Amino acid sequence: MPSAKDSKGRWWDIVVQAQGSMDCGFACAAMVCRYYKGGNTQTAMDLTKGISKMKPGAGNAGGTGTVQNVAHVLNSQKVKVYNATNVGAANILTKAAVLVTKKTPAIVGLKITTGVGPASQTFKHLSVAINVESDGTVIFLDPYPGVGVVEVAPGGVYTTPAGVAAFDGWLLCTKPH
Repeated sequence: MPSAKDSKGRWWDIVVQAQGSMDCGFACAAMVCRYYKGGNTQTAMDLTKGISKMKPGAGNAGGTGTVQNVAHVLNSQKVKVYNATNVGAANILTKAAVLVTKKTPAIVGLKITTGVGPASQTFKHLSVAINVESDGTVIFLDPYPGVGVVEVAPGGVYTTPAGVAAFDGWLLCTKPH
């Protein structure tokens, strides 16, 4: 399983979605299971894919899958989550700063735009908010190939090699346990 280092030198386990796939929901669910419950992330990935067969599209943020479907997958893995809520794109970092810890990660919705002008494309994506630093910077674990750890300071921008991302407002928080 790949790991990525943040700016403070800490290593984080990352589940990477297959290149060209729409498995960001599965990968995020697996990472949340790993950090919420402990254990093996690959096993969690396999389990979430199996569970999703009961709810087609659960791992696909861009098609029929939604943050609500990922909540279903997490609940089936005994990860307690609040209802997925659209808190508004401008409020994601503020809400994360209050709710997210290593033991209570959250999944956030993103829209990533690639290219410029008429050739540009926008697609939906999910990422895991895993930690908040004392200065309010939120650490995200992104399953998109080649991304890994993304750090966003208050008022900052979520950037990836795939393009600039904007929060879409959706937030799925785990409950303390």
